[in-house]
Amino acid sequence: MNRERREGPGNAPEEASDRGGGERPPAGVARLCDAFDGPIMAIGLVAAFAFAVDSAHPANADLVLQPAWFLALYGALPFAVAVLVEGASNWRAAIPAACGAFLVAGAIATRAWLAPAGFFEKQPWVLAALAGTGLGLAAAGAVAGRLDLSRWGVAAGDWRWWAPLTGALLLLALPVVFAASRLSPELLTYYPEYEPARHDGGVLLLSQLGTGVYMLAWEYFFRGFLTFAIAARAGAPVAVLLQALPFLVLHTEKPELELLTSYAGAVLAAALCLRAQTFLPAVLVHWGVNAMMEVTAFAHAN
Repeated sequence: MNRERREGPGNAPEEASDRGGGERPPAGVARLCDAFDGPIMAIGLVAAFAFAVDSAHPANADLVLQPAWFLALYGALPFAVAVLVEGASNWRAAIPAACGAFLVAGAIATRAWLAPAGFFEKQPWVLAALAGTGLGLAAAGAVAGRLDLSRWGVAAGDWRWWAPLTGALLLLALPVVFAASRLSPELLTYYPEYEPARHDGGVLLLSQLGTGVYMLAWEYFFRGFLTFAIAARAGAPVAVLLQALPFLVLHTEKPELELLTSYAGAVLAAALCLRAQTFLPAVLVHWGVNAMMEVTAFAHAN
């Protein structure tokens, strides 16, 4: 008796069985392959663009330029793309987000390839204004479209769980930072990264405000944009391990002890944020540890 053969994705396993050689790949591999849909490809392109441009056109430690550059590359542009993906069928969200993405991408391209050499170094507030405006447009689109961005880590999350834990981690970090500065004296000469802040407390404070912007964008990109998006499509273990790889690569110019601990720190931070349902704990812990290290180095130098 002949069996009816119907074409379509729902019958792929049956046809493979009929052919006798079409075994499906292991479940984990199949799940990862299935994850490469439109949104994940957009995320990959944004990540590759950010890493490539930042590697070729880095912004040295500066009160305004470096935070603005990181806000554009790792904050505003990925956030605008997240709003576009989440609100693709919602014109109230998509139009402002598209304008924001276009504005930020244009600012990035201008600094990287179009502007006269040194222009943004002399006028860093131009880049800061463009990045902030683009971020604001994307945020306005998210509000107007009533989007739920918790799937991207943009939420208060389970704050009753993560807030006290974050406080405890920061207290625990105090003796760890002190011990690290003794084990690796290189840290004391590397920090503060902004050289004028090494002997001026007021400048150090301003520098730390810029670092807060830097950390907000940096942690949103790794522990929000990448971690939550990959976890939703390929599972938490893949997301936690995968996002830590570029994070490690971008720490190659850091002091050796910091480089050696960066991968484990990135894995733990991502796991914490997934449990907390927000990327905010990573911002507070990373910024707090950085501030402790810079204050320790400042005190040692003065």
